[in-house]
Order: sequence, then C-alpha cells, then structure tokens
Amino acid sequence: MSSNAASAASKNHIHNPIRNADAFQTALAISTSSRRPLLTLWTTSYCPTCKTVSPLLRSLVSSGVGEAEGGVSFAEVEFDSPDIMGGPDSLPMTYMITSVPTLLSFDGGEAMTQTKVVDGRRLADRQFLQEWIRSEARRRGDRGGGGGGGSSSPRIPNHRSRPCCAMQSSSTSHCWQVIDTLSIDSRATEHTEGEVA
Repeated sequence: MSSNAASAASKNHIHNPIRNADAFQTALAISTSSRRPLLTLWTTSYCPTCKTVSPLLRSLVSSGVGEAEGGVSFAEVEFDSPDIMGGPDSLPMTYMITSVPTLLSFDGGEAMTQTKVVDGRRLADRQFLQEWIRSEARRRGDRGGGGGGGSSSPRIPNHRSRPCCAMQSSSTSHCWQVIDTLSIDSRATEHTEGEVA
C-alpha cells in the first residue's frame, strides 16, 4: 500500500446526522468495510448537554484526533427522530440507549458497550474525549469484546421515560432516560409519568 493510500485509509470521516435505520446501517457498513470504528453520539433536539457535546466531538474528529491510531468515523444519531424511535426494532432499544447524550462506539459492526459513555461531565471534557477517541481508533476492526449489537441484543420490553440530563436547568427542556418498569416494584403503577418509584 502506498503512503498516500495508507494516509487516506486513516483519515477520520464525519457522516451526516442519522435519522433512520437505513442511514445507520449504511454508516455501520462503511465503518466496518474500512476497518474504522464508528463513533455515535445519540442526541435529541431538546437536550442542552447534546448542544455542547456535539460540536466538541465534531471538532475533535475533524481536527484529526485518532487518525494516528487508525482513524474513526463519527455520526450523530437523532434519538428523537420518529424513524429512529419507531417500531419494535428501534435502534435505541437494540443498542440499549437509555439516556441522551450517549456516546457509543461500533467496531466490526458490533456495539462496544463496555466503553459506552453517558456521563455528561465526561462528555464535555475535551481531554477525556481525545483519549476516548484514540482508544477506540486503536481497535481498527479488532472488536475487542463488546456485544449488544444486532437483532439478538436484549430489549427493554416495557419502559417509560424520566428526566436524566446531567446538566439540567430550571427550564423545561432536558434529556430523558428510559426506565425499565419491570425492575420497579408494583407500586410504580400508582405514580404518574416522570415520577420515580
């Protein structure tokens, strides 16, 4: 392989925002075929933390963080898009996305759940993100464990939402977390939406 081909192979790639399962599968296939991990940031339009984290991640990836280690692909997944949320095979349920923002890497088509990041403070930390991106870029199609990908992953059969954003303000816009109601005792049926048993 020539040095130009090797250089092109290690370049980072930023995908357009993902709003449906087909776009997600396309980004995943491109990532897998290039042996470049796909970093996904799961966001919503009403999440204030997402509005801080997304430009930071885009900036780091576009500036070349991780290219020396093999490169990465990056895509924002719009959690609140009807085509992402809908149906029994919805992407958030498939990959156990229980809060936003969530940063989840895919390598060789598999979700790397052991390195998933949901802590808003860590997601807003430039130094942490640089190291995380470099670490994920080193996988280069080797997977390194993981799981949680594909249609055989566990699902949350019965759930409801509650606020969860680490950077909540007094305003009404905030992020949401999926709660598995099977793990809440029977008194949970007496509570209204948004309350925690």
